[in-house]
Amino acid sequence: MNRFAIPSVLAAVLAAAGTVHADHYQQSLPLKLGNEWTYYRSFARYTAKVDGKGQTIFHVNSFPGFPKGAWLAWSGSTLYVWSSSKSAWVAFLKFGVATGTTYAVTIDTPYWNNTQVTLKSKSVLIYDAHLGANLGPAYQFAFSSPSISNFSSRDFVTEYVFSKGWGLVRWTEGSIYGPITSLLAAGNVNGYKIGPIPSKKLANGNYSSYPLVTGTNLVLVLTTQEDWLTMWAKHSPYTQPPSVDFSKQTVVAIFLGKRETEGYSVALTGAWWAFPSNTLARLRVTEIVPGAGISVPLRPFAIYVLNAKVTLSSYQWQVLPKL
Repeated sequence: MNRFAIPSVLAAVLAAAGTVHADHYQQSLPLKLGNEWTYYRSFARYTAKVDGKGQTIFHVNSFPGFPKGAWLAWSGSTLYVWSSSKSAWVAFLKFGVATGTTYAVTIDTPYWNNTQVTLKSKSVLIYDAHLGANLGPAYQFAFSSPSISNFSSRDFVTEYVFSKGWGLVRWTEGSIYGPITSLLAAGNVNGYKIGPIPSKKLANGNYSSYPLVTGTNLVLVLTTQEDWLTMWAKHSPYTQPPSVDFSKQTVVAIFLGKRETEGYSVALTGAWWAFPSNTLARLRVTEIVPGAGISVPLRPFAIYVLNAKVTLSSYQWQVLPKL
């Protein structure tokens, strides 16, 4: 069967099924043409993308556990998958069952033959280092398959974790090398970007003329040429600022204020889209603090340009000792 030719009557049957609180569950894997998720796993990238649609059913290319892709459809709190061998929809992930519930699933491939599916938790909290964010509470499903006797010959999915709005944020495979976990690193869901915002350092140093009192930390997000010129004139009078295209770029200026010993520095160590938004950014600033040092009055600073037109949603300021 052509992967885009599943009978529409099947979609109609699914759509007519239970819909109580459906949206609450269905946000755990938003299905919309063009949605995509990119994961980092073992220094490689893996991308799943919704590349086909038929009424209320969607084809997800390279969905984890389905290398050739899978037709998926929501009905109420259950995510169904199309089984070609059965010519039927199979209830695959049951988000609405009680935590700890285990049930069997048979689809097509050897691994998904009498696979035992367990909803382990509805409140998993995970930190995704690639996104610089905590994701959750999330649904965690675990899988085991008695039909695979020689796991060393193939990789097999052992876990999915879904976070509301984001989709599949973590999945784990078993292999001859041990578990391999993939974390969401970038994507585009319902038109909103996920992941890092490219940045470039414009300037940094030990002394800025920007007026700050002792111990003050300041993060400025500049979105116009006027604000940029005004800030630069205070920071470095009688010099010309670097060129910035404010039609598609944003400046982040970070100031530590007065420090009384040498060895302090500051850097922008992360910039991400504040999902779900294409206009807000989250930042992480890292201040390096020395031990005892020579008494030298300093005003450390760092200035960056983001290759996106954004305003500030929030920032995290972390302090680390100098190595």
